[in-house]
Amino acid sequence: MFSPNLPGLLGSQAGESDGKGVTRSRSINSSLCQAGRRRSIRLPKEPRRHTISNALEYDMLKRMQELERERDALLQGLEMVERVRDWFQRHLLEAQRRQKHMGTEASYFPDPYSNQSCLLLAKIQEVNLCLKNLLASPGKPEVPPPGFGGPLYPPGKKEFQQQAVTVLKEQNHLLIKEVSEKSDRIAQLEQEKAALCKQLKETRGYRLPSHKESTFI
Repeated sequence: MFSPNLPGLLGSQAGESDGKGVTRSRSINSSLCQAGRRRSIRLPKEPRRHTISNALEYDMLKRMQELERERDALLQGLEMVERVRDWFQRHLLEAQRRQKHMGTEASYFPDPYSNQSCLLLAKIQEVNLCLKNLLASPGKPEVPPPGFGGPLYPPGKKEFQQQAVTVLKEQNHLLIKEVSEKSDRIAQLEQEKAALCKQLKETRGYRLPSHKESTFI
């Protein structure tokens, strides 16, 4: 015989099973949502690590290129300074020789030569001024002393020769100083380049395990 309360009993059992099913489905959905959130949070971290390392690597490569350009410019300047130094030494010897024989011949200094010497002296003083500003600190060009790079007036033969010798000696001293400073700067650039290469290798070696780890994940 069927129990009169069978429909109610079946209904209550069905309600309980439905309630349990709904609760279980909600817990599964909640777990899936949490897993999706964790995955969405984890995924952007790996590429960002690579982005930072790539940015550091790009900055180091850019700095190395700048150092290379500066080194090339210094080497070219050093070569030019050595050639100019030889030129000044030859003209210094020639000026001393002419100064020594100045009183022996009356026509030793013709007028065209005096004009050319004035032009040459003007160029030498201009080069002196450029080198002096180059050796000065950046952004603070030195004011030339009175008579240095100023307007030229045709001096006497003896005064002109003494002035030329003084200018050439000063130029020789400046060139020697500049050669020494550029040599030191080139050595410093070589050390910085070696340090950057070492840092770049270490950065690449440190980035490689994280790349494998992200691939494995």
